Order: sequence, then structure tokens, then C-alpha cells
Amino acid sequence: MTRERKTPKGRGGQGGRILIGSIGVMFLVYGLILAALFFFGTTVEARLTSYRQEMGERNEVIPNRYTYHFGYAFKVNGREFTGTGQRIAGPVFLKPGPDATITVKYLPYCPYISSDTENGREGRRIAVILGVAFILLWFVRKME
Repeated sequence: MTRERKTPKGRGGQGGRILIGSIGVMFLVYGLILAALFFFGTTVEARLTSYRQEMGERNEVIPNRYTYHFGYAFKVNGREFTGTGQRIAGPVFLKPGPDATITVKYLPYCPYISSDTENGREGRRIAVILGVAFILLWFVRKME
């Protein structure tokens, strides 16, 4: 005699749906903030405040690629705002020095939200993040 296993109804089976939905919402919010920076952000030169290479060469097909972490500071209306970034690049990505600068975009109504714009791939990054958000939210909708 075989028994059929019943799936839980109600709240018991909703944990995965809530988790995937909340991750999808986080991707959506992050993508919308990046899109606002891309379309409405103000460009400014920021002073490089810290710079370091993380570990050694990356274990990838393309040789001589490293992960870099950097910090920057810029002024808006006399107030200084700071930010951090990460980049994967070759060994001559940044040349840190006393006058090193990078290009940064910030939201004029909220300068705390900023991002570096050196690599020119913001449009693709926004599209991928929003695509992942919509796929996750669509998946949650189909889980009913």
C-alpha cells in the first residue's frame, strides 16, 4: 500500500516564495537606483582616497586580471561625500597618487547615492539587474 504525500497548504509552503520574492524586490530597487543615477545623475570628478588590490591574479581564462577596491570623495555645495567601488581590471587600472581622480555620478537630491562611471558599462549592468529582478518576480508569481 502506497501513501500519497500531501503538500502543505497555507503558510507552511510559502517560505521559498517569500525568500525569492524579497530577493527579486531587492534586485528591482537596486536596478531602479542605478537607472536613476544613469539618467538623472550629475557627473563630478572625485578624489581617490584609498586603493588596494585584493589578493593575487584572478583564476580566469584572461590572464593579468585583478580585483581592485577603491574609495573616493567628492564635494557638493561645500559638503564632502564618500563612496567605495570595486573593479576587475588589468595591472594598470588605476594609478594612485596624490592627485588621482575618477569620474563619479551622484543623485543631486541625495548625494549619498553615488557610483563610479569609469568603465562605461552602466546601461548593460542596469539591464541585467532589472532582468534578474523581473525573472525572479515572474517566477514567484508562477509558484502559486
